[in-house]
Amino acid sequence: MSIRRIKIGLQEKGLVFKNGKLDSVLSSGEYTLFNPFVNIDVQKLNTSSFWFNHEAKKELIKHDALKEHLEVFSVQEKQIALLKIDGIYRRLLKPDTYAYWKESRKIEIEVLDTQKSQIIHPNIDAIMKLEDAAQFIKEIEVDTGYSGLLYINGEFGGSLKQGTYYFWKHIGQAKVYKINGKEQYIDISGQEIMTSDKVSIRLNAVLGFRVTDAVKAFETAEDTTQVLYRDAQIALREIVATKELDQLLKDRVTLSGELRNIIVKEAENYGVKVNKLGIKDIILPGDMKMLLNKVTEAKKAAEANLISRREETAAARSQVNTAKLYEDNPTLMKMKELETIIKIAEKSNFSLNIGDNKQLLNKIAGLL
Repeated sequence: MSIRRIKIGLQEKGLVFKNGKLDSVLSSGEYTLFNPFVNIDVQKLNTSSFWFNHEAKKELIKHDALKEHLEVFSVQEKQIALLKIDGIYRRLLKPDTYAYWKESRKIEIEVLDTQKSQIIHPNIDAIMKLEDAAQFIKEIEVDTGYSGLLYINGEFGGSLKQGTYYFWKHIGQAKVYKINGKEQYIDISGQEIMTSDKVSIRLNAVLGFRVTDAVKAFETAEDTTQVLYRDAQIALREIVATKELDQLLKDRVTLSGELRNIIVKEAENYGVKVNKLGIKDIILPGDMKMLLNKVTEAKKAAEANLISRREETAAARSQVNTAKLYEDNPTLMKMKELETIIKIAEKSNFSLNIGDNKQLLNKIAGLL
């Protein structure tokens, strides 16, 4: 015969096992147990953590003795549960069976369906602050000026604008590809090309573009920038190969226009709009530069010589006209002579004596 006295604390429960089987549950208090014919064992469990933790939990929670003390719930496959304690989110629960003590605190369980990869929840910010959130949730940011393309298990799931998005981990393969929708520029530099008159030149061009159809750009080109760069290279070579050097040097605008017409159409196939395209530099080989400089110098010298001859011809023509005018007007010739004499007299110290030539004086007086 044995008598057992048991004390159960305020935050404890006592599981009474008789012959290895659960018989009853003891709340806080003092108890005297006596049964000479049965092997009695009492296991004390701490209820302060509110979870019912026992190695034989799955079997014990089915026992009638625990039904009035435990709240049991299950999280099914393709579900995640949010645990709220006293109105505050505490943790995320994966699929399993859970049990907690009813007498603990205010417990709320919110079950979420994970069959949809994307998470849309009014309190997502609070959920993401949980310590275990990173184990279950993937956060993706779509920056300003970008479009996000959502693919779930390889299938297009829609376009995402600027913002933050959340997806379940390990539940379907959700991927977001970010496409830059801002204005971008490509430098097409150092293109060695031969003209139709067999002159090797180097071209530098610049191309400005913007993605206008993100889905088309992503699905038709692995790298839009590389595709545009390649197309511009090919177009440059095709155009320059049909033109002589003089044409290229004289009319760079036409070259840029022809190049733009080709690239604009090609870019539309990738969901891209080309906004700017132009030739920055046409660089000639050293010997060609010297030759062109000599040609330019010769042209300038010829132009200067022509201008000089034109001026001499104009001066001679003016002198002929003046001489003819004096020949037809003797009096005017006399006036010119007198004007010349007066100018000389102003600069020299001499006197002019015209004597008694009244006829000449009268003519002069008449003209004045």
